[in-house]
Amino acid sequence: MALPAAPTVAAASSSSSSSSRGSGAPKLDNAPVDLAAWRWSMRRELLDILHDHVQGAKTMYLDPSISPELSLLVEVDDLKSHGVDLWRKLDADSAGDAAAAQDSKQIIFMVHAQSSDTLAMIDLVAEKILADDGRLKANKESAFERTYTLICVPYISHLVLGRLQQRMVMSSLAEVLPLHLMGLCVEGDVITIDQPGAFRDFHIRSDPTPLSLLAETLHDLQRNFGAGLGVSRQAGRRVLKMNAIGTAAKYVVDYVLRLTKEDDEAGAPVDEGEKAAFTGDGSSQPRPRAPPIGHLVTPEASAGPSLGGGRRKPLLPETVTSKGLKIEEFIVIDRRTDLFSVLCTQFTYESLLDRCLGIRYGYIDVGEPILPERKTVVLNSNDKLFDRIRDLRMEVLGPLLHKKASQIQETYSEKDRLSDIPQMKMYMDKFKSAQAEHASLADHVNLASFTSALTQMPWFQQQWQVEDGLMSGAITPAQLVDIVNDMMEPNLPQPVKDGQQPTPGSQPLDRVLRLICLCSVVNGGIKMKTFKALTKNLIEWYGPKLIVPMLHHMTACGLLKLSSDTGADLVSSGSGKWQRMKQAFNLVVAGGGPEDDDGSNIAADTGIAYAYSGYAPLSIRLVELTEAQPNGWRGAAENLNLLWGPAIEVACGARPEILPGSVDQEGTVGKGDKVVVVCFVGGVTYGEIAALRRLSAVERKGRRFLVVTTEMLSHEKLFNEIINKQFAPSWQRHRER
Repeated sequence: MALPAAPTVAAASSSSSSSSRGSGAPKLDNAPVDLAAWRWSMRRELLDILHDHVQGAKTMYLDPSISPELSLLVEVDDLKSHGVDLWRKLDADSAGDAAAAQDSKQIIFMVHAQSSDTLAMIDLVAEKILADDGRLKANKESAFERTYTLICVPYISHLVLGRLQQRMVMSSLAEVLPLHLMGLCVEGDVITIDQPGAFRDFHIRSDPTPLSLLAETLHDLQRNFGAGLGVSRQAGRRVLKMNAIGTAAKYVVDYVLRLTKEDDEAGAPVDEGEKAAFTGDGSSQPRPRAPPIGHLVTPEASAGPSLGGGRRKPLLPETVTSKGLKIEEFIVIDRRTDLFSVLCTQFTYESLLDRCLGIRYGYIDVGEPILPERKTVVLNSNDKLFDRIRDLRMEVLGPLLHKKASQIQETYSEKDRLSDIPQMKMYMDKFKSAQAEHASLADHVNLASFTSALTQMPWFQQQWQVEDGLMSGAITPAQLVDIVNDMMEPNLPQPVKDGQQPTPGSQPLDRVLRLICLCSVVNGGIKMKTFKALTKNLIEWYGPKLIVPMLHHMTACGLLKLSSDTGADLVSSGSGKWQRMKQAFNLVVAGGGPEDDDGSNIAADTGIAYAYSGYAPLSIRLVELTEAQPNGWRGAAENLNLLWGPAIEVACGARPEILPGSVDQEGTVGKGDKVVVVCFVGGVTYGEIAALRRLSAVERKGRRFLVVTTEMLSHEKLFNEIINKQFAPSWQRHRER
């Protein structure tokens, strides 16, 4: 595709392109609720700590898992203006580095208190403090007093305090402070708590820690933006209903309900007069209540440093939360309930970019041969062109980019028809906009060409055909054994000698495992004879050290299952569970709906299945079902019994009584759009997000969706997370082949 050449106009600013395209954190202008204020409160909390608690010049050591989160809140200039002269990654190298903060009298450590690496990070903090103390004692002439502050994200945990006491460095800390970073707004309709491996931790290791943090985030959104009222202003707001399916989802909802109950107890009014005060008719104050154990970490909990703040993030001002749309419902979905949508191929531009290059917090780092030079490309709604094309398939994307290039070329050619200064002034605004779009277009043409070439590769086409055959029942598990053998078979010039380790074929292991797991979940399991054949071949080509624990973990979390030899679960029999699920939830949709040049005018069913080219994600069908049935999920109990459960529905807060069509005191209309939070416990794919956006557009029921998830997921990330860390180097070698 030929791009227009950008003319040189002397009056154009050299920085206009970057400023117009936008970069960094998304602006959140079109968020369903006021996420900009929600994000701003977290930014203000961080800067207040740097300005008020640790005044003057300081050095900051950051937990590597927190650095990306800060990039979505503050810029480098913000840190410098608040006294942070130097910041480094907290790791084994920096922990003993004396030169990094040689002249700094104030050291800040920022660690994540709710991650699998928390104890390791606290150990590094202790090593740094003890190493500094040793150097200062050895060099008494140049010794100076140094203070240490520990910031815990998202709150101070007893695990952290216990480890500090165990390492005997608690007394060396001046303060231990919480920083309530409850979630990252990676897009106006997507929040992630960035907890990779939450699916593995809960379903394989029985560790609910990431789910607790997810529940805290949902609870904070409810307190600030819920459509219903709590018992008092202090207790916050409430959503009206919660739906959940799957064991992990039930855990999250139970946790949110427990936090809500604690809020009600802590903020319960003295009498009916306090409730009047909440609505502006009285002056009573909430009765103080002792918070539940673990709700706050108080100074009495431990001797030593000052322990600031509590576990709860402060509420936003009422002037913010009382305006705009409100969250009416939580729909919480366990990733295990819908493994199909992770294992199936996604065809949208954004999902293919993630598969090829790996999108991280709305960025990709890419260079030659894709782009002329290495650069960081911003992939969020700040880039208007990307925001329009992100959820489109490649066959639509090419013509649209060509049309955009023609429009930019037409704008450039207008300069030859200018005759006076007023026309030139009006043209400059159009020129600057076109110049910014030109820079964006150049990047996306190169990226789209790369991803389009990927979809045309023989291995991609073969895998798509096998996947389609498994979903339709045309390929049986027994036939898959031969297909997998062909994928693993190496092209060796000579036979393998005795004792020589066979070399896997050109297909990375995650591609092989994806088809095996898809076969298992579609067929309700794999027969023992077939399973043994697959296992034998995997161990032969990839080794038992990698494969044996991998198979065990996949079996524990439902990706692999052994079925009986009766054949009752086979898709080819026509009576298996997958066939019933396809019919009950209309998961496979025929294409052919009419489309315009941006793929937006399509039938409802085709729209939901658009991202997967014919497969309608089960998770999105479950969201659709809450409104499609007269009684929501209660009206489809028989169909829900086919899925990993349990399925629950909880009525929560009461909606304020408002006459239809009237405007209430909070500035919202009594009848109109409503916000639904769709929470994916264990990760969400870009294809599911694209399908959810299309559902909002085609169902015409006034629902706007806000996605909350533990992480952005793909089948590669899923397999990478469920393998033990000690086998990661071997796994990485096979992926790179």
